[in-house]
Amino acid sequence: PAQIIPTNQELFVTQPKAEAQKHISLAVILPFDGAKKEKTKMVEFYRGILMAADSIKKEGISLDIYTYDSGKTDEDMRAVIKNLPQTPLDFIIGPLHQEQIHVLSSYCNDKKIRLIVPFSSQSEELYQNPYYYAVNSPSSFFISEAVNLTMALFHHDNIIIWDSHEEDEDAVLYTDSIQLRQTKMGKKNKTVSIGDDNSKWAQVMDSTQVNVIIPNSSSLKALNQLLPELKLFIGEHPEYKVKLIGYPEWQTYTINHLEDFYQFDTYAYSAFYRNPLSTKSQLFEMSYQNEFKELTLNSYPQFGMFGFDIA
Repeated sequence: PAQIIPTNQELFVTQPKAEAQKHISLAVILPFDGAKKEKTKMVEFYRGILMAADSIKKEGISLDIYTYDSGKTDEDMRAVIKNLPQTPLDFIIGPLHQEQIHVLSSYCNDKKIRLIVPFSSQSEELYQNPYYYAVNSPSSFFISEAVNLTMALFHHDNIIIWDSHEEDEDAVLYTDSIQLRQTKMGKKNKTVSIGDDNSKWAQVMDSTQVNVIIPNSSSLKALNQLLPELKLFIGEHPEYKVKLIGYPEWQTYTINHLEDFYQFDTYAYSAFYRNPLSTKSQLFEMSYQNEFKELTLNSYPQFGMFGFDIA
């Protein structure tokens, strides 16, 4: 018999498009009554959610937001859960404290509610609850990706680790991992330490390559110690080309060090970036000030924008 060849319409059945959701029910569970510094950050984060809600409503979607103070303990969280609305929730945003995650995740798994955890990156719930959404990746994964990117960009350059003698676990993991990669590539690792004079810097610098300086601390104190040493050496030896690599926290240091970052062609890895020269960033800041009559915090991440993006 003649072979019957199916048509494209028969092979690829068009699925009906799901209707856009017209109503969203959302709970926000965060520590609004905590210590002043913590409370200030959480309030700004929540305000960002409210600003996003206004944008969502302009698209014709209605939105109900239920807000709860999370407290700090798992017992506090159980008390919050008892007071959640009986009507189905689509999403829950929170909590902040690590010890509360399991209780809330179990509830969301049971009720099939999508749980968006904005701050913690350390929870086994990610592998056990299909309704669990972690905004932040585990630090080990994040740093591994930063190392991959660093080596992809600078593996042909002269990488120098500046030892601050500080105990910064994540920064040390980052710089140690870079040196391990260099060893595997057959390259010599080069290090200078805080307080080393120009003769020590000259021993590790290379006038034929770009010299990439990476401190093993993300602190402002370490940066304030590194920059004068680097400026002194480059002032006496302008023939050397230098780049500086930093950390996510360095975004909050631009108030005092923006010109320094430009001078040394600075790079910084980060999962969150706010470009102060961006029109959208400026409009967000203006909208926030008009709505809440105060400036956003100089923080990493920028909590108001972070809340807006998540919602």
